[in-house]
Amino acid sequence: MPPYKVPAVVGVPGRSASKLDWWTPSSVPLVNYPEDPNWLECFSLGDGGMNNHVQFRASSGVDGGQTYVYLSWVVLVQPTTPEPGFDGITVLIGDNTNQIALKIRLHTAFTTLNGDSTAAYTIESHSYAGGTLGPAHAPTVPWAIQAGRVWIDYPSPIIAVLPTPVIPWAFQLRVPVGVNLAPSGSPAVTLPLTGSFKLWYQLSVVLAVDALGVPTAIVAYPWPMTPYSLDDTDFIPSGLTLPDVGLPGTPGVVSGVTLDYWQIGIEDVTTGALRGDIQLDLTGSPPDVSLPQHQNMFYARPSGITSSQKPNVTARFRLANWGLQYEDPTANSWKIVPGGEAVLYQAPTPPFGVEEFRFRWPRPTPPTSPDAFTLAFINGVKGGTQNPHQCMMVEMFTTDPTVVYTKSSSYNNLRAVNASTFSKQAEVSIVGVKPLPRSKTRDVYLHLQIKGMPKVVNRTYLERMAGWLKEGMPPNIAIFTELVAAAVTRPKVSAKPSDVAALAKAVMKTTIKDILNYAPSYQVHGYYDTGDKLKVANGAPLRIFRPLTSFGYVVSHQGALVGYENRLYGATPVSQNLYAVQVPNKGSIRVNTALQARVSAREKLLPLNDPQKPNDRKPQ
Repeated sequence: MPPYKVPAVVGVPGRSASKLDWWTPSSVPLVNYPEDPNWLECFSLGDGGMNNHVQFRASSGVDGGQTYVYLSWVVLVQPTTPEPGFDGITVLIGDNTNQIALKIRLHTAFTTLNGDSTAAYTIESHSYAGGTLGPAHAPTVPWAIQAGRVWIDYPSPIIAVLPTPVIPWAFQLRVPVGVNLAPSGSPAVTLPLTGSFKLWYQLSVVLAVDALGVPTAIVAYPWPMTPYSLDDTDFIPSGLTLPDVGLPGTPGVVSGVTLDYWQIGIEDVTTGALRGDIQLDLTGSPPDVSLPQHQNMFYARPSGITSSQKPNVTARFRLANWGLQYEDPTANSWKIVPGGEAVLYQAPTPPFGVEEFRFRWPRPTPPTSPDAFTLAFINGVKGGTQNPHQCMMVEMFTTDPTVVYTKSSSYNNLRAVNASTFSKQAEVSIVGVKPLPRSKTRDVYLHLQIKGMPKVVNRTYLERMAGWLKEGMPPNIAIFTELVAAAVTRPKVSAKPSDVAALAKAVMKTTIKDILNYAPSYQVHGYYDTGDKLKVANGAPLRIFRPLTSFGYVVSHQGALVGYENRLYGATPVSQNLYAVQVPNKGSIRVNTALQARVSAREKLLPLNDPQKPNDRKPQ
């Protein structure tokens, strides 16, 4: 496979055009944070959930005549506070023969900005060759310490929502290119300036702790589609195939094709307007599939795909019940939509104004009556056994060797809701996950992540959030919710007619990534027990979990507001905003989500126990 390209620093206005410099104190906003906009157009990988639990970035630049690779890892979602000695990163970087392995662990849980190795983190360096990890270098290679910095439990400097969300932790590293990275007496390791080199990493993020605060479980986030470590001492997993990366100018280097959650959705087949939900005939017998109001245009718009590659790539569209799903699709989990088996990239055709993977469901003719999948889907919705709101997944396929994916599939599982009081059932499924031996069920943890919805709002909150809560609100909340839903499913949409208020127009031009920076949201992240354990030097082995998908709601509200309440019913509380459920092998359970925007202090709170009592087990 061709190597991934590590692009050069872009140099946005007010920043250096050739380098990054987070370790040197600066008065320029964000330079000393992982949120520095000079990471623009870097190589990026994410893992976990819909909008990524963790993010990795790589860029390259020149500082004082020396070429460097800049590496960044940011943990965006973590159910617990960071745990020193357990939360951290392992990195493997080097040439095609030898590599340097780094073991980086947090050394404090206190809020830290740009912390160095003297107090904020620990780091070991090792030589690695032929699949064997050598003893720790003494001392650690100096280049790993000089610019290595950590940020822990810090308020986001870019998210406007209140209360200001806290970023669990981040780490950044600078690696010199074209010089020997290994200490004297160890096998030489040199990253080539015009050739490919090897790079791999794994983030380990504590998921749960016991009553004494001792970690009991972690989530492993290795470089996507690679093994994770089972031993914190011999920390490079066996059987690892190292990915190739290279600087600009490296022969055969490619940027990669990416499909993200905000690049997929549904359009109206007549107008091209965005839809937040699937539209079907739920009253006809048999259901109508020929009229446009009973059809949906599915689309996907990946980035990084070239004109020559477009004819050689197809997309497959799938649906699954609203909630948490296993990301690797199977015939029993994510159902292929008829007509969406191998969708071709298509040119703009009015009313659809951009190139995209595009197809219509249900198919109008022939036949005019619904196919078996569509009929079963409609009957299930009418009978209450099929959730009318669905998760959508899109996968890309190709036989073209020039196509390299940085993210070949994605799913959309976020919807807009109006929250005076809102309640919705969701599914937690592990269909597709290989069953654990000698066990009929599997532990799944659910992390409820609430942003911008404090229990009590104050004047500062109302003033800061006024643009979202009050200003420019169209008189018809249904219209507003529709506009938010459109922004959820499609970026950079043109404005609606002039009668729509200014805020709604702004929302239409905003991606969901932007919306989550200033809108209240309720998100549920899922993690399943892999059955594996991480051996640690001192203490009991830690259970290893991997992420499921996630789902959630972007919340709007009109009128008086004194605070918010939220609930996740049908799951056992483990700690604050962390819950546990047991899911049958090859099956699913159901939970209920609820949120409330309280208009007065006298308003009755959401009940502590679920009044709906969901059917909690559904074997497949």
